[in-house]
Amino acid sequence: MEYMLKFIRTGYSVRMFCYVEIPREFYEERLNKETHERKRIEQSSSILDTCLRTMDKLLAMKYGIIIRRLMLTVIGAFIASVSINALYLPRNILSGGIAGIAILLNLSFGMNISLVILVLNIPIFIIGYRFISKEFMLYSLVGMGALSFFIQMTTGLNFHSENMLTTILLGGVINGFGFGMILRGNSSTGGNDIISKVLNRKYSYSIASFNFGFNILIIGLSVAVFNLDIAVETLTAMYVSAITANFILEGTNYKRTVSSSQAGKARSHRPSTSVFPEGAPSSRERAPIPETAGTSCMRSSASTR
Repeated sequence: MEYMLKFIRTGYSVRMFCYVEIPREFYEERLNKETHERKRIEQSSSILDTCLRTMDKLLAMKYGIIIRRLMLTVIGAFIASVSINALYLPRNILSGGIAGIAILLNLSFGMNISLVILVLNIPIFIIGYRFISKEFMLYSLVGMGALSFFIQMTTGLNFHSENMLTTILLGGVINGFGFGMILRGNSSTGGNDIISKVLNRKYSYSIASFNFGFNILIIGLSVAVFNLDIAVETLTAMYVSAITANFILEGTNYKRTVSSSQAGKARSHRPSTSVFPEGAPSSRERAPIPETAGTSCMRSSASTR
């Protein structure tokens, strides 16, 4: 191996460089290792950047919606479980849907309400998985699990009231508020909600008609197991709960309809004679709305022309 020494005088210092002849294979091997390491780092960084960009897009698009739906579902399940344990059970009042069947079995045979809800929903979720969207089934699974969990956690909770009317109205409002929040989150707690959707999609059967018939069945069972007075109390609580849930749902729809109609007016710059929310009757059934001052003036000016 040859050595070459070279002395260079720079200013007041002397530097010595030693040049050694190194085999070419060593350079090639080291160069290959460095190239491979550089490619690996670049590839990993590109994959990481892609993942981060994808996560940012998902967070911006769906993260907020997912969190909102989950919060509505979980909080609504907690509120509904409070109404069941604190107000319905002490007065032998039944709730609607599968929860009502579970309450009936608990009052009659002492069966655990949460366990009954879980067991009865197993075949329902299996059937619904084939006919309903997977997203709705996933949120419904969260709602059903949250309801069962909170019913178990709030066992023994009791809002004592000697007035039956107070119990019915307060229980119905709290129950309807809880289930209304769950439906507001485009979710459910399983049970008859999934069955009605399956029947509607497969046989075009009305969802409202099925739920009405199911609740009538629960009221009939209440008459058979308890007495007519408790059945009437159950019916009243169901009615109050349905009104409250409908108010939770339809309130936002009305605001959206009014805002969209106002936006349409601004775009068209034309006066509108009526605003009908979603689900309003057809044009033949609509009653005319009295003219405003602006529309009457425009019509009179048009007639003079």
